[in-house]
Amino acid sequence: MTGDIKSRIYKRFNLKNNRVFCVGIGGVGVSALAEILVQAGCQVYGSDMTYNSYCRHLESLGVKIAP
Repeated sequence: MTGDIKSRIYKRFNLKNNRVFCVGIGGVGVSALAEILVQAGCQVYGSDMTYNSYCRHLESLGVKIAP
């Protein structure tokens, strides 16, 4: 991901640091956003009531997921 896109993401989401916590990270929309944030260099954490294939994929990218 280019520096310009990364800086636009940080500005759009008003990120002061690179840590983001996502609630409902196992859903199709939030998991996609989480993956974009990981690609932008953020440390992404999240939680979901159900553990599914989206959660497994995100964990393979280094995302920490709590139940």
